[in-house]
Amino acid sequence: MVKEDYRFCLLGRVLTDSIVSFSSLKNTLTDLWHPLGGVTISNNGDKRVMFMFYYEMDLKR
Repeated sequence: MVKEDYRFCLLGRVLTDSIVSFSSLKNTLTDLWHPLGGVTISNNGDKRVMFMFYYEMDLKR
């Protein structure tokens, strides 16, 4: 069994009543953030998003 490591994760929520394109949101945030070690962005439903970073320094940027 693989245990997930959530130490370098952030949870966020889109605060709009409009429909949000998850793929556009994901691409835009990745381009703006420029994480050195990369980031995985997951759609958790109900406009909730999880950002999983691979390095602590990316989380603090």
